[in-house]
Amino acid sequence: MSYCINPACPQPQNPNSVNKCQACGSDLILRDRYEIIQPLGKGGFGATFL
Repeated sequence: MSYCINPACPQPQNPNSVNKCQACGSDLILRDRYEIIQPLGKGGFGATFL
């Protein structure tokens, strides 16, 4: 499962087989290297992902 990091995305969970978010169209691979798998935490100043 890939996760979209766009904060306005209505459906951030996506299957591993896609490179763009199916809901908002954002890239799921960051800098051609990093893939977000799941959110770990969220606070007032940012978010942490696995």
